[in-house]
Amino acid sequence: MTGHADGLVRFVDQNTVLGNDREHEYKYWKNGINKVLEKHGINYIDIPFFEYKEKEYPDNAIGCYVNYLEVDDLIVLPIFEIENNKDEKVYELFLQIFQDRKIETINYNPIGCLGGLLNCTTWTIEE
Repeated sequence: MTGHADGLVRFVDQNTVLGNDREHEYKYWKNGINKVLEKHGINYIDIPFFEYKEKEYPDNAIGCYVNYLEVDDLIVLPIFEIENNKDEKVYELFLQIFQDRKIETINYNPIGCLGGLLNCTTWTIEE
């Protein structure tokens, strides 16, 4: 649904990634990613997502929970608070996945409408 890697997949640790639920992806993509994961011994955690259709903002990122912000032991998870959201389910899943971290949520819809979410908008360069 988005064109950036941070809207598709994120590392949890050296052997585990989380990403958009593969059951909702194109079959060729799902088969391809599964082959790569198996070849390299990487576990994949499926994260629910949903598509938000908006005529005014056709390339929005609303519904993509994988594009979260991670800073030290804090994860800021985007939530969307609109019809058909998966906010509660994803929040509970993140609590299970990241048991040693604090999980905070933020409604990021005004930015999400423009095509990016938390990781996209918080990149920094350390000099």
